[in-house]
Amino acid sequence: MIWNVQGTGNKRKISAIKEVVRTYKPMVLGLVETHMGEDHAIKMGMILGYDGQSRVNVIGFSGGIWLYWKKNIVIVTPITEHQQYITVKISRNGELHWFFSAVYASPGPSNRRELGLELERFARQNNRPWIIAGDFNETRSLSKRHRGDYNMARRCENFDNWI
Repeated sequence: MIWNVQGTGNKRKISAIKEVVRTYKPMVLGLVETHMGEDHAIKMGMILGYDGQSRVNVIGFSGGIWLYWKKNIVIVTPITEHQQYITVKISRNGELHWFFSAVYASPGPSNRRELGLELERFARQNNRPWIIAGDFNETRSLSKRHRGDYNMARRCENFDNWI
């Protein structure tokens, strides 16, 4: 499960995250746009009952990707921790492994292009099942936007083609 939580610094948000974990019991949980630092990430993992974690820390109060898992259920091996994504290898009960990338893309277009190129490179080098999820700070169509112009339509088309 992955969720853009848009901050984890208040009790109401923490309660909501706890409720989602209690209800859905994800083996692996990704939280993006956490807005909080390493100490809070470690504490959150303990509160939620996860004993494995990988994270990309925030810059100031911007960004942040936290990935949690339950070691007794899945084996997770971190592969890449980048400012815009975390990629891990996941396996369970002797099954074939697969990859998972939790993404929180930069709002800056040049950084998003860098992200796209890195993910494409990973795809070419790894011929295994792979899930990429998160917040790409892009949409596939103008209907998902509040406003749109020619530039935005072109961005949507480029993102849709990239997918």
